[in-house]
Parts: sequence; structure tokens; C-alpha cells
Amino acid sequence: MATSQKDQNRVPLMLVLTVNAAAFLGLVTNQQADPAAWFATLDGNLRGSFPVTLALVLTGVLNSQLSPLTKARLVFLDWDHPLPGSRAFSKYVSMDPRTDAEALERKYGPFPTEPEDQNKRWYGIYRGVRDEPSVVDASKGYLFGRDYASMMVLAGLLFGGLSLLLQARLHRTSTGPCGS
Repeated sequence: MATSQKDQNRVPLMLVLTVNAAAFLGLVTNQQADPAAWFATLDGNLRGSFPVTLALVLTGVLNSQLSPLTKARLVFLDWDHPLPGSRAFSKYVSMDPRTDAEALERKYGPFPTEPEDQNKRWYGIYRGVRDEPSVVDASKGYLFGRDYASMMVLAGLLFGGLSLLLQARLHRTSTGPCGS
């Protein structure tokens, strides 16, 4: 059974997110921008890395609960018409010099102007070419970027709160029980 593009991105997404978590923990605990120190922190401090690991897992779980439309809203910061196809003909067709807009209009008719209509037309065109290798590659890249961006929003929220907790704990530990 063939795996979906989204499933193919799962391992690379988790690897990238793990590196982000290691960097976060390393920066918070060592206050260094040294990757060797980040991974040393993970290696030598499994108990201390548990909250970061939990936040990492929670980020993945929460991301899987978001709909594709919600993820597109986060990525493109557009609530009403977040899908790129909504601007396929009013914006993107003229941005790529490889695109022959006149040939597309001859083949598919006049370009729609309303975002919903543009997205429908774009998706109709896409369905006819979605198995082309270059389209598969672009689609996989889009899905990776979309999921990574939405995970970073979630991780920013989770790790932001976690950093406040870890910093407070590190501050308490470094000043001693009497605040000395």
C-alpha cells in the first residue's frame, strides 16, 4: 500500500521538531547557541528534558488534531481564504515566468476573480496533473511546510510557557533555597 505524502513527511517533521526541542532545551539550560551543548544537555539530563519531550509529543498530537484549513489559516494568516488556490489567478499566475497565462485561459476559460471560484478552478486543474512527479514533489513540500509552520505555532505556545517554568526553576536552583 502506498503511503500518503503527509505520512512520508511524518518522520522528517519529527526529526526537525526534535532538533528544535534540543535547541530550545540547550538554550534555556546552557544559554549557549552551541548544538553540541544542546545534545549534551539531552544526553546528560533525561529527567530535566522530560518536560521538553512531553511538549514535543503534545505538539505532534495537537497538530494532528488541526484541520488542513486551520493549518492553512495559521500559515498564510488569512482566515477567510487561506488556501493558495484562492489567489491562483489573481496573484500567482503572473508571478511565475514559466506559466503561460494565455495558454491556460485558452484551455480552461477566463480566470475567475472570486477567491472561492479561483480555488475551485485551480483544484480542478490540479486533479488532472497531481500525479506528475514535479507536482507530487511540490505538493509534498507544501504539506511539509504547512505542517511544520503549524507545529511551530503550537510549539511556540507550549515551549514559551515551558521556558517560563524552566527559567523560574533554574533561577531558584541557582540562587539557593534562601535566595542567596
